[in-house]
Amino acid sequence: MASGYIKRVILGEQRGLGAWLILALLWPFSLIYRIGLAVYLWLYDSGLRKRAKLPVPVVSVGNLTFGGTGKTPAVQELCRMLGAAGKKVVVLSRGYGGSAGGPLVVSDGENILTDSLAAGDEPVLLAQTLPGVPVIVGKDRRRSGKLALKHFEPDVIVLDDGLQY
Repeated sequence: MASGYIKRVILGEQRGLGAWLILALLWPFSLIYRIGLAVYLWLYDSGLRKRAKLPVPVVSVGNLTFGGTGKTPAVQELCRMLGAAGKKVVVLSRGYGGSAGGPLVVSDGENILTDSLAAGDEPVLLAQTLPGVPVIVGKDRRRSGKLALKHFEPDVIVLDDGLQY
């Protein structure tokens, strides 16, 4: 399979002319990415872009791997543990697969207010399996967090898949 070959090339496990050509083709994209990342980090370091700070603890559950690594069950268990400890929890998710762009309340903790077409499958699953825990989706986590603070006054905010952009 071609993707397996390319992966071996990138990892340095595949050698030869074909591997060299692939690396030569990918190198300019690597350079563009590095420059973009350097600018992005510089914007924060220089103070031109501000980090979002919320007045409550924010717990990020996630990793750099897509799907199937147990992030959603970890969020469920964490929310249950925090709830059992008497903490008021709100879950924020990007809503992967949903059409909502701005902050959208999936669940107010009592009622599910939208469907998976708008919110995405996993946020609706979280809303169904976490009674008493509001779930909010939105691409801008800062705005979603402010919405959570304004309407639900949480003690803790849990980010589902928090390491994704």
